[in-house]
Amino acid sequence: MSRRLYKMAFRDLYNNRRKAIFALVSIMVGMIAFGTMLFSNELITNEITSTYTSINPSSATLNVDRADERVIELTKGFKKIADYEVKSFHQLRGKDAKGNWKTVELFSATDFEKLTLNKVFPLEGAKNPKKNEMLIERDAKIVANKEVGEHLTIQLPNKQEKRLQISGVINDISVHPATMHNTIYAYVSPETLTSLGLTQNRIDIKLADHPYDREQIVNVSNDYMRMLEKNGYQIKNILIEDTPGVSMHLAEYRTALFLLRTFAFIALVFSCLIMSSLITSILLQLVKQMGILKSFGATRRQIINAYLSMYFIPIILTSMISLPISHVLAQFISERLLRISNISLNSQFVSPLLSIIYLVLTLILPLCIAYPSIRKGTKMSIHTALYGESMINEELNGIFFKNKLARPTRLSVRNAFRKKSRLVLNLLTLTISGICFITILIIMLSVQSTVDTNMETFQYEYRFQTSAKEEKMVKNALSSMKSIADYEMWGSTSGKYLDKGNAQDKSYPIMALPQTSKFIKPDLITGKWLSSKEPSQIVVSHEFINAHPKVRVGDQISLAVQEHEADFTIGGIIKDMSGPTIYMNQSSLNNILSSAKQQRIFQTTIISQLQRRERVKLIHQIEAALLTSGISILQSETKNDAVAILKSHYMPTFQTLLIVIIMVVIVSGFGLASTTNIQTLERIKEIGIMKSFGASKKQVIKLITTESVFIALFSWGLAAILSVPAIYFAAKYFSQVTLEAPLQLSYPSIGISYVLWLLLILIVGRRASKKTAVRAAKMTVKECLLSE
Repeated sequence: MSRRLYKMAFRDLYNNRRKAIFALVSIMVGMIAFGTMLFSNELITNEITSTYTSINPSSATLNVDRADERVIELTKGFKKIADYEVKSFHQLRGKDAKGNWKTVELFSATDFEKLTLNKVFPLEGAKNPKKNEMLIERDAKIVANKEVGEHLTIQLPNKQEKRLQISGVINDISVHPATMHNTIYAYVSPETLTSLGLTQNRIDIKLADHPYDREQIVNVSNDYMRMLEKNGYQIKNILIEDTPGVSMHLAEYRTALFLLRTFAFIALVFSCLIMSSLITSILLQLVKQMGILKSFGATRRQIINAYLSMYFIPIILTSMISLPISHVLAQFISERLLRISNISLNSQFVSPLLSIIYLVLTLILPLCIAYPSIRKGTKMSIHTALYGESMINEELNGIFFKNKLARPTRLSVRNAFRKKSRLVLNLLTLTISGICFITILIIMLSVQSTVDTNMETFQYEYRFQTSAKEEKMVKNALSSMKSIADYEMWGSTSGKYLDKGNAQDKSYPIMALPQTSKFIKPDLITGKWLSSKEPSQIVVSHEFINAHPKVRVGDQISLAVQEHEADFTIGGIIKDMSGPTIYMNQSSLNNILSSAKQQRIFQTTIISQLQRRERVKLIHQIEAALLTSGISILQSETKNDAVAILKSHYMPTFQTLLIVIIMVVIVSGFGLASTTNIQTLERIKEIGIMKSFGASKKQVIKLITTESVFIALFSWGLAAILSVPAIYFAAKYFSQVTLEAPLQLSYPSIGISYVLWLLLILIVGRRASKKTAVRAAKMTVKECLLSE
């Protein structure tokens, strides 16, 4: 009996092979999505951890006014420091291949091949640059659009231009991605640095004890800085990571990977539910067969085991096929995601234990979901199986207003409700897909809108930085340019926040504004804007507060501005996504720092009706005219460039999430197609009778497609309602974790997201049933009536 039961079960599966293929394809998509994200998490985490460990990261990095032989002697004698390296860091400008000026961050070291701290990896060409040569960072090569052997022109602070030949390419993961910040990272020798008139000014240190304990690093660094200051050195900046010894990119990936794994697991569960629906449909067609089997002595347990085996063997094959595909896709996605952080995927090794976990989970989960369906299908008594019991609700009891809907539409809606369990399954998968799609798209568009809105705080189109001694020359040049509508000069410097006069933090940009500035419209979160009546008042950005959460409006803080220290009162906090910035009146900065020691930032607007591309050309012409006038531009940017850089920090995560959600939608589409196919086959005789009464092919196709479109529209309505709380919580989460500032929901983006999902779900609903509908429409009346 047992052997015959197993043969019968597999014969039933073969007879329903069309349904089985739909279900197996959907479950394979779910398994691949889940496996891809599971293995990607392993590959990315391992790669970031191992690669970052291999560079031997420093405990802290100090920028000083000079790093000479005396600094080396003092550092050697400081017992709490186990290792150190003298380097340099200078911010200049350079021309890309199109002649556009880009920010250049210039680094130097004695031997890049033998670095002991914050190592770099040679990729192409020379490993060390000779005099008047430079190495370029791999990602920065894209920004400069230059190749090995070509020259990069850089502009020095003394207005001179110098051409350096690119002799090699390296990978430096201790810096932010160059393409994300639109910056060129260049690496030169100390000899080249001297020929440029620049000095070494950077020291990487690693502590002897607990080198990655942040509290220990802060304490030791302060002792070390005080020692240098007593010996006549000026500390310009200190960089201590929030999580020393751990890549700054790892935390950025963890949230995204968690969400990706969650959505992928949802796809796997959906595909298992679709397979469970297949088994239910097969068992419902075999009701009388079940009764006959039981009457001949077959037990319920034997029948359950037979159909579990029928289900389990295809699942084993599907899982085994999905495993290598998941590995390949995980490598592909990991390579792309790591590239965002300027890291290469060097190891494709995935723990065998993880593969075993994947196999066990993809085998056990489908069985656990299918078992209740099989158990329920074999539950009925012999009498019920042989003599039948109505299992479908043929009418809708007037719920859908029979008099208000056309008869074919009522028939399609009725068919959708004939198997309520399948309807619930389809609505569940499509609705969750819709909630995810709508929520992520709204948050993504809202982040873009928030960045755009926040950057409206600054009213410039083009701004550039010069030294104080060129102030009059710049004003004369701008006043004579007919294309300049207006301009305003801001003072600029940097200052260190002195926490209780002891623990020194890194330097923060200080912007000194005229009393009646027209180039800023502050988006105040709390407090008030600068006032000439309160010279000791400052306003800080929300990112400064995020770095110092204990600081509040009304608190008095101490700032070290170059060699001077002064106390200020925080009068307000503004929403400023451009960075942790401190704002004060120009007169306040003049009181503590002479005008000659400040830098100047000129904010400009342009008189022109030209469109964006032509306006960019005009800005380039203005910059060229300034340079021709002998003005030394230290840094420059357009507002469009600043906005693009800010957006680039968030978009890769959202784009990846949308890719995974599309995979969930594909699984949901397969589920709807499978359900439509099953239900069409179950009522094929009914379709034959309709044809015998004159129903055309077009009417049959419309009947079937309307059913799936109705289910799709029903799911859209549910998703539209249920996505409201999802949007609220997602906005709150991204405000706190990603933006670290209030997220401004964009109402146009809400409308766009709902409409896009409506269009997508209509396409899914129609495509899911089109092939089945056409096939049913082509069948003759005889084929329909004789179909089993």
